[in-house]
Amino acid sequence: MIKVILIIIFTLFIFTIKGQSIDKIYYLLGTQDDYLGRERFDNKYDIVISLHESQFAEIERIEEVTGLKFEKLEKQDNCSNCHEFFNLKSENDVKIINSFYKFRKFDYLNYFPLRGTLKCRKLLKADENEKLSFIAGLFLFCGEMESNYYRISLANSPERFKCVEKVIIKLGSTIISKKKYHNIPNVYILDFTPSERLKKIIDYEIERKKTLANKIPGSQ
Repeated sequence: MIKVILIIIFTLFIFTIKGQSIDKIYYLLGTQDDYLGRERFDNKYDIVISLHESQFAEIERIEEVTGLKFEKLEKQDNCSNCHEFFNLKSENDVKIINSFYKFRKFDYLNYFPLRGTLKCRKLLKADENEKLSFIAGLFLFCGEMESNYYRISLANSPERFKCVEKVIIKLGSTIISKKKYHNIPNVYILDFTPSERLKKIIDYEIERKKTLANKIPGSQ
């Protein structure tokens, strides 16, 4: 009987580490780059995220966590590389994700989408597991481990950067330094020491990304 209980506990632990307890919406919210703000067109509501085929590991990991599948784009006469991209579509998930943003009209070189700024207060009201899920998705794209600390780097997304710092602190982590590099694009860097629980989450994201990347033919 004791052996059976231990097996169940071990199995539940593995499922948790492998992402079964990760909140899908908050994970997807973390994967957004918010480059110049989240882009939205009123007549195009179903694309959660679009990734290049070179981002194979990220595509595979998002599919693992969410249970959703990316669709490869077709070749088009007026687009030389469209067939290299994959879209993740879910109209319902996009609506929920967009509810975390405040949108305004954006006009740049006759380009007229809506641009959204992350509603940080709404994110900060999330429970601990939802915040951890957000950072897990974020770290998949924007995080790396240095020798004795962790780093998150964002481009042209100052409001998201400020919010990420607040979430990291809420999760019991320690900020080491913040930097901004005035380049094209502007780059924002946050170095921190994670809490024990956050460390387990982001260490697993690093491990899975590396493992999945090694599945690519010809990869090392």
